[in-house]
Amino acid sequence: MEKTRVCVTGGSGYLGSWLVKKLLHKGYIVHATLRSLDEKSKVGLLKSLPNANTGLVLFKADIYDPNDFQAAIEGCNYVLHLATPLQHNTKSSLYKDTREAAIAGVKTIADCCLKSQSVKKLIYTSSVMASSPLKDDGSGFESYWDESCWTTINDTPFTYCDDFAAEKEILSYNATASDPDTGLEVVSLVCGLVGGDTILSYLPASMSTIISPLFGDSLNSYYQSLQHLQELLGCVPLVHIEDVCEAHVLCMEKPSLKGRFICSNADPTAKEITEYFKNNNPNSELEILDDCSIIGERGSRCSSIELIKLGFEHKFNMADILDDSHKHILMEKNGNWRNPNWLPPIITKCTSVMGLNITTIATHMLGFILLLVFCHFSYMFLRKFSQPRVVSEFIVGLVISNLPFVRSRLSLEVLKQLKYIVESGMVALMFVVGLDISPSIFIHLPVREMKVAMSGFLTTFLLAFLVTPLLHVPIVSNTTFYLGLSFILAGTAYPLLSRLLTDLKIAKSDIGKFVITSAMLSDTMSILSLSVGYIIFDIEDNFAMRKGNEIATMIVTLLMEIFLAAMIAPVIMKWVNRANPEGKPMKGSHLVLALASIIGIASIAPLYAKFSGLLSAFLAGLFMPKEGRISKMLINQVKYFFTSIFYPIFFFWVGSESNLAKFGAKQWRTWENLIFLYSITLIGKVAGSVMSGVLLGFHWRESIEIGLLLSLKGQLHVYLAILAAKMQLITVSTSIVMVFVTLLTIIYTPTVVEKIIERARKRTPTQRMALQWHHPGAELQVLICVHGTQNVQSAINLMEICQGPPEPGIMVYLTDMVELTDKIASTLAHEADGTLTVTDPEVVEMRDSITRIIEEYLDEGGEGVGLRRMIALSTMINMHKDIIILGEDLMISMIILPFHKEQDADGRLNAGNPGFRNINRKVLRNAPCSIGILVDRGFGSTRISRSSVIINIAVVFIGGKDDREGLAFAERFARHPGVKLTVIRFLLDSNNETSVSTRLNKARLLTAEHEEEMKLDDEYFADFYGKHVAGGHVSYMEKYLVNSGQTFSTLRSMEGHYTLFIVGRGGRVNSVLTKGMNDWEECPELGPIGDILSASDFSVTSSVLIIQQHSLKGELQGLQDEFSIMQ
Repeated sequence: MEKTRVCVTGGSGYLGSWLVKKLLHKGYIVHATLRSLDEKSKVGLLKSLPNANTGLVLFKADIYDPNDFQAAIEGCNYVLHLATPLQHNTKSSLYKDTREAAIAGVKTIADCCLKSQSVKKLIYTSSVMASSPLKDDGSGFESYWDESCWTTINDTPFTYCDDFAAEKEILSYNATASDPDTGLEVVSLVCGLVGGDTILSYLPASMSTIISPLFGDSLNSYYQSLQHLQELLGCVPLVHIEDVCEAHVLCMEKPSLKGRFICSNADPTAKEITEYFKNNNPNSELEILDDCSIIGERGSRCSSIELIKLGFEHKFNMADILDDSHKHILMEKNGNWRNPNWLPPIITKCTSVMGLNITTIATHMLGFILLLVFCHFSYMFLRKFSQPRVVSEFIVGLVISNLPFVRSRLSLEVLKQLKYIVESGMVALMFVVGLDISPSIFIHLPVREMKVAMSGFLTTFLLAFLVTPLLHVPIVSNTTFYLGLSFILAGTAYPLLSRLLTDLKIAKSDIGKFVITSAMLSDTMSILSLSVGYIIFDIEDNFAMRKGNEIATMIVTLLMEIFLAAMIAPVIMKWVNRANPEGKPMKGSHLVLALASIIGIASIAPLYAKFSGLLSAFLAGLFMPKEGRISKMLINQVKYFFTSIFYPIFFFWVGSESNLAKFGAKQWRTWENLIFLYSITLIGKVAGSVMSGVLLGFHWRESIEIGLLLSLKGQLHVYLAILAAKMQLITVSTSIVMVFVTLLTIIYTPTVVEKIIERARKRTPTQRMALQWHHPGAELQVLICVHGTQNVQSAINLMEICQGPPEPGIMVYLTDMVELTDKIASTLAHEADGTLTVTDPEVVEMRDSITRIIEEYLDEGGEGVGLRRMIALSTMINMHKDIIILGEDLMISMIILPFHKEQDADGRLNAGNPGFRNINRKVLRNAPCSIGILVDRGFGSTRISRSSVIINIAVVFIGGKDDREGLAFAERFARHPGVKLTVIRFLLDSNNETSVSTRLNKARLLTAEHEEEMKLDDEYFADFYGKHVAGGHVSYMEKYLVNSGQTFSTLRSMEGHYTLFIVGRGGRVNSVLTKGMNDWEECPELGPIGDILSASDFSVTSSVLIIQQHSLKGELQGLQDEFSIMQ
């Protein structure tokens, strides 16, 4: 009688090879398929099995070419289908991915079985990943999972399992949907994680997953798979390789059998597996993992009852499976587990980062760049609605990471790397938050801010603690959990709030400073409360109270960490700061020493007491020294990393962990949680702020606005929500609710700020950075730019005439305009704190020469003049930005720029540098203050003194805001003993309007705006006249003119009479006296009057200072950043 023939697809795999061995032992003729018969190791292994010479026939068959299986199936009585593509064949044009190939493959194999007319039964080997017992609403697991459980496609938050589960689910549906008329019986055998033994030369993926806790970082990616299994199934189903093979044989030999059967005999958690290996291997030299981030609470149990009803009996329990897997490593591999070649080949998506090829890395980089692009364009759109950049990053991250196209291409390894980046970033964030807070604030508490912060914190905490138990927030109700949640809701996202208020331009206002300080106190109270709770309660043990010795260990370790941060770290930092003063490059070894000491101190509590890394980093930063280059560098670099790189990655990770499909929008409890959590956050903070505001005498509007701003939640709150879901403290739906609550608190912030600014404009007089409105009792801030040493004497004379009385004096920021050429760029020294040191010999020599000349002037008689040296080092295209930023940051009232043309030996102006001309034009267009352009024709040839009159200066006043600013500038030196000042006012001669066109022009130009300007001119000039002209300190003359032609001839008549002309650039509402002059201009940036006086055919001894008054621009439209609004 002919022996029964069995076809085993995927015969060289882990389960396939053991099945071939089992079937040959039982006397079956086995047709085994392999992808290639040229792989000698696989072919040799199968041919070396007992009875292989007479009972084994090998066939080449690839799932990407399913027609190959017909020859192998022909003549067989049973087909055991195990072949599954785990890597996509990119050369295949039939299928776009493994899922499509596997589906088509199983259908084709079923067709081959029907065509053969000999196959009685097709047994498909499925995976437990296709049988998740998760409830439909995502609220938890069914008590038991059996054959009725199916994994919903895209049900899992991790893509590898998501792909695999979806793939297996589709295959299982197809495999069990057999047609009774065909006579083909189809069985789907759903197997747990297989372990025990292997005949392969490498460790199979399933065994790697089982024994991964024994190997530390060596098999970390497989340990992640172990954890993910528990997330999907509520446990880790295990089955021995022998039991799996016996189950296949039983299903094959059992007549008239079809349907779906689960084969698994143990269902431990990932934590229980880890603890088993620890307890049973106390002297092991292996790197057994010290912790498990998955809570050990079981979500569900597996059931093989249907298989048992058929008479099947499992012979191996959990201990057998784990012990046999361990023995296999120790006995058969003889310690070769340390050899990376013995580890499984890279055949799955769960590869280490070293296994990523260049194409994969390039793809990920491209994805990151696209993410940044989407964030940018989203921000451009949302900016119309006054939304900050973080909102666009938030939304883009959530949406893109939840697109099916994206989720299907996120491997487990990518998610693991994202997790590492996020965890590291959050630790850095917490450290910088602590570093940004001075411990002295707790000694000298800001009373008002503390009262508001405390009242808002306590009100929100009490409200949350009373209301949240009524909601369905945690999976298992726990008082300690509600306590921790209340502390979290009572906090404020201090770093994010500070960034938003800075971007929205109110951080320097009184209410902005007040809110930021209150937020800092509130955030500190929340984090410190969580730290105390973490010491007392074990979050990984269902919030059970820790033992006394554990609490004592944590407290002692934290005290040691704080002592080192407060006492030892300052010594190291001061030494590094002294060895690396400002302006010099920081030595690499010193930087490494400083960073190593910081990391070492912050790691003490997590390493030795298993304290939270986040909280430990905050406490270390809180007591670290705040001054010096290292601290500034850390704060600047981390903030730059967060704003430019981290936030898009963080929110993408949040979206990848928050499967929006599990939000539960159809469940009313979801919306209940969203509304109540959002209301608790707002009502608690606003109520606390209003109550404290009444005691402090605040207006009710300010109190409400402060409360709304203090309600802001940020990255830490989102991170904790995701972490709680991963630890199965809350459902994924609740986690997403908390993420949305955080987003909602950010969205309304710009609206609150807009209302504050709107009210501030009504209360605060408009301020401009101009000389006309400069308070005489305040120090004047002037920025004077120079191209080189040729401009220094002119700059000194400007300082001399501008200084005014010694009190309050003038602060001059003398700025070198240095073009960043390739030569200079190659000599720049990059500082560790992000600054650059110029080391080019020519630039250094020029700057030193300028400094020496200036210091000589200050030593001789620069009383009342303060000086700081600055540099604008940039390309010609971008230098104007550096100057504008300096003007904004230094609160400058006037910037004085040198004209782009310089005087030659013959007294004429040369063609000049067009690059400097463009800089002047751009600064004029975007100026943050008043601007002066100095056309130097010998103004610096003689130093002005206070002993005798040396220089004659004329102010040409026609009218308009720029001329008024010129007059305000002249007021600074009206009584200087070395200056003879003459004010020449050009007036329209109304008694000599002989021309019809002149009368028509005057009538046309007498608009309401013109009349208002004339009124302002008369008022300001009258004030100037009364102060200086009436007392004889300033000469005054009037020129009555009819048109612009007379204006031109009058200006020409002044040639040679004055050393310096001061004129306004424009702003004259198109006066009759300058009408048409724009058509003649050679240099429009100088204005019509300045252009005439600076012309090449004008006097070679008369310099010109052209002044433009600051125009109101910007988001606050003239409102000073340091406005005051609080009562």
